[in-house]
Amino acid sequence: MLTRILQSATQNCGLRAGQVVLVGVSGGPDSLCLLDALFRLGFRTIAAYFNHQLRPEAEAEQDQVERFAAGLQIPFIGGSEDVARLASDQGKTIEEAAREMRYAFLFESARAYCADAVAVGHNADDQVETVLMHLLRGSGLAGLRGMGYRTLTQWDDRIPLVRPLLGVWRDEIMGYCAETGLQPLLDSSNLERAYLRNRIRLDLVPALEGMATGARQRIWNFSQLAADDLQLMDAVEDAAWRSCVVEQVPGAIRFALDALRGQPDALQRRVLRRAAVKLRPSGDGLSLKQTLRAVEFLQRGATGRKIELGNRLILRKNSHGLLLEDPAIPQDAGRFPCMLAADPLTVALHEPVALGEGWILSAEECDPPAEKVWRQARNGFQFETWLDAGALTGPLHIRHPHRGDRVQPLGMPEGSQKLSDFWINHKIPAHARKLWPLVVCGDEIVWVPGFAPGHRVRIQPTTARSIHLVVRREN
Repeated sequence: MLTRILQSATQNCGLRAGQVVLVGVSGGPDSLCLLDALFRLGFRTIAAYFNHQLRPEAEAEQDQVERFAAGLQIPFIGGSEDVARLASDQGKTIEEAAREMRYAFLFESARAYCADAVAVGHNADDQVETVLMHLLRGSGLAGLRGMGYRTLTQWDDRIPLVRPLLGVWRDEIMGYCAETGLQPLLDSSNLERAYLRNRIRLDLVPALEGMATGARQRIWNFSQLAADDLQLMDAVEDAAWRSCVVEQVPGAIRFALDALRGQPDALQRRVLRRAAVKLRPSGDGLSLKQTLRAVEFLQRGATGRKIELGNRLILRKNSHGLLLEDPAIPQDAGRFPCMLAADPLTVALHEPVALGEGWILSAEECDPPAEKVWRQARNGFQFETWLDAGALTGPLHIRHPHRGDRVQPLGMPEGSQKLSDFWINHKIPAHARKLWPLVVCGDEIVWVPGFAPGHRVRIQPTTARSIHLVVRREN
């Protein structure tokens, strides 16, 4: 078993012995087996547990995972979010919000520990269930390849997500746990038939095996063949994407209408499905019916009209081209800095921090700028600033706004004002505020990107060293 996992980790996942691998551990048999196996195989493992606050037993599970990590003498990281509240606030399903927050936590932790990869315990049975779920929901060919051994995700464009157990069956994993004395936890939610995946696992797969012995293996084999063939199709799709996409902004993708119309029907469908996945990375994409409806609108819809697609997306045709958009995100959102990553993020000198949606914050220590620079009039948004390094009492972090936040704007030598009043004074729309990144030192907001620095940490004639901060958005 260990030999197979090592082969999968090195050949399929591209890992090398001795690399740092952060393992998402729930305490169940899959993730426990993965953590134990990678540790035994010589990888430098880190255990990470995320509490979704959906089940009362989660805190006890976290304690057990932490004790297991301590027994292996490896680092442990715990995270927690009220997923139900976030799902309600953002208009998402519990499953969508849980997945997004879990992976955001895993990749933020991976960056903090300089991990080479994030590993999760998806196994061969999970792959079969994923393929069947995509098929039942009407996905295109891309859905039939299921999950990949190694992929780059929206949460980080450098650290890969790897699945070393993707070719290992669940009963083999249970055998490994029994043989090595592991005591996995069992998640009671896996038995609830309210979720489609659970119904597939508990009802559909056993029924298929009863009708045709070996059905699981054949479905798994099919997913691998589909993945191989789709590599060639992906290259063709990439070229079509580059020739058709005019603009990508938060919540919207704009196409050159004539360029997209000029593609073969199959490529039109693939490009539109790809756009939907980019706007809804945690959703199910477009079904076949929705995709065909989108292509029909592309080819024959009148300028100035729009249609509603699945996943709360709208396809609109206007004089500027074809626009696939999320109506919940206003089209001026791209001009405001935003932070989609889980907070807090650590600001490291000379090491840019990815905030999400192409926004990046970088910092460097330097001599103070000339007085005419830091005294210059502030017109419009200010996407760079200098802080007095000597006035900082600790490391800098980036986080989202919190209820009750206060700020001491430049020019206010005494006291502070509510951040909510600060937004209103600067006419910042409500939709942009909750994702606005704030640079903090301890509990103090030292910079609201887009504006002048906080009064206490401003550059002064006596400043000896400064921290230069820049927020920019990559095109």
